[in-house]
Amino acid sequence: MRRFATIVALATVVALTSSCFMLKGARIVSATIGPGGRTELRLELRPEDYAVNVDNDRGRVFVLVGVADGQDDLVVGRGSFDINGRFGGPHPLVQTPGLQSVVAQEDASCGTMGVNPGDATGVAWTELATERGIRDRNDPTRIAVAEVRLRAPIATAQEGREPVLVVTGHWKDDGDATPELGEIFCTGNALLDVYVLPGD
Repeated sequence: MRRFATIVALATVVALTSSCFMLKGARIVSATIGPGGRTELRLELRPEDYAVNVDNDRGRVFVLVGVADGQDDLVVGRGSFDINGRFGGPHPLVQTPGLQSVVAQEDASCGTMGVNPGDATGVAWTELATERGIRDRNDPTRIAVAEVRLRAPIATAQEGREPVLVVTGHWKDDGDATPELGEIFCTGNALLDVYVLPGD
């Protein structure tokens, strides 16, 4: 199994933007799986506090998931935001080409906080976002849970840890459904791993 050639130093970060869901926690549900096994990446996100988030407008929530790009590495599947229904969910997370490249250029809220997918090489990115803006209700006491499926290939070359890189954020889409500079704000990141057992 291949590893990221370069992995940036990551820590959960905070961006002061309106109607954004901050990453509160991230974990792998089943941290050890066998060939063909499945698990889930589970994220907890909360609205920014009342003092900062005053607009209470709508923004699309995005989740970038990066795994090693080899044939025998993890595969990222479907995802959903707010599976616990605190913000009208669950909302499907749909494939959104272009997110990763914009995040890599968005120094104002991403690069300056250590969130830059462009710094990690040998990574296959899955770009997910809600289909519409999600109103955060200006309530930081509510927690939204997002979930993204992960799968190990049936034929695994060797036993080992597979890194999972996560970047979350807020996308204030101008209506054209195309991610652009100035619309993207990063709200958190995490580096996790899944232990994949070898095949027989």
